[in-house]
Amino acid sequence: MNRYITRRLLQLPLALLLVHAAGFAYAHLVRLGQLAHNPFRAASGETAPLFPTYLDYLRGLLRLDFGALPPAGAPVGRLLLEATIASLGLLGLAFMISVILGIGLGVAAVRTPSQRGRDGASQPADVAPWLTMLTTAGLAMPGFYIGSLLILLILRYLIWGPTTALLPVQGFGWDLHLVLPTLVLAARPTAQIAQMTAALLAAELDKMYIMAARGVGVSWRVIRRRHALRNIIAPLTAVIFGAFRLVIGELIVVEWIFSWPGLGRLLALTLILPGQTTGAAVHYRERAVPGNACGPCVTVARNANLRAGPGTSYPLTGAARPGQTLSVTARTSDRAD
Repeated sequence: MNRYITRRLLQLPLALLLVHAAGFAYAHLVRLGQLAHNPFRAASGETAPLFPTYLDYLRGLLRLDFGALPPAGAPVGRLLLEATIASLGLLGLAFMISVILGIGLGVAAVRTPSQRGRDGASQPADVAPWLTMLTTAGLAMPGFYIGSLLILLILRYLIWGPTTALLPVQGFGWDLHLVLPTLVLAARPTAQIAQMTAALLAAELDKMYIMAARGVGVSWRVIRRRHALRNIIAPLTAVIFGAFRLVIGELIVVEWIFSWPGLGRLLALTLILPGQTTGAAVHYRERAVPGNACGPCVTVARNANLRAGPGTSYPLTGAARPGQTLSVTARTSDRAD
């Protein structure tokens, strides 16, 4: 057995290297093919030799140089570190809330015979109907639907109410920016944990030792706290880690919807081909602006928000209407022409 385990451990680095090399080769060889068939902006070029490029990449890894992410050329290592911190913070908070709230709702929904106006030891426990409706709705609605619904409600509140939103809809910050993505990310795990906690606890309260304890006069509160909850810890732990998969699975969508700069959004951005547009609200061109010196300008194609910087994390400074022309005073290095 020891020799088998040792042999497997020695084979693991080689297997990882082969998988890594295959992934690098695929990304390197098909990149230009994808760009050539890009419906938004076709491009062509020559592919660099695979093996020298891969060896240069491995030498960079040994120097902890992970390269740069196009088109802005930002260091991949720094971006990964910042995105990991942002994602772990959001994941940790959402998962903690889902565990605490899910277990609390599940325990509160289990009704003992005394809570239903009965006191017989043979009367089974059951689950309150409100939890069934709540968990069914929570598990039926995916994260992108809940997030879009919350954004729609806030926008409707802004249209018919004050001009300042109660909660920020997009952007990054360890403040109120966490509220909406955390609620959306924790919704389905909370429903699953609450549903399974109630089912496990109700089934445990129907066992013979519970009936025997109730027959000798032990109260339902003591039975639930000292006996039933302790005996469902093991299966409940499996349920909690199973619910963690829901959090991971919806991370990409939630970070994309709320512009949270984590690993999920970074992964989604890397899947967008270089030069691909996503429905820009302005058209850039070089021409003379009446009443201005000849230079670059933008013409607004549809209603657009004006912000203090290049990103949705910057505060709003105004709005522009379709057909309005604005002068360009500066531009970032990753601007798409």
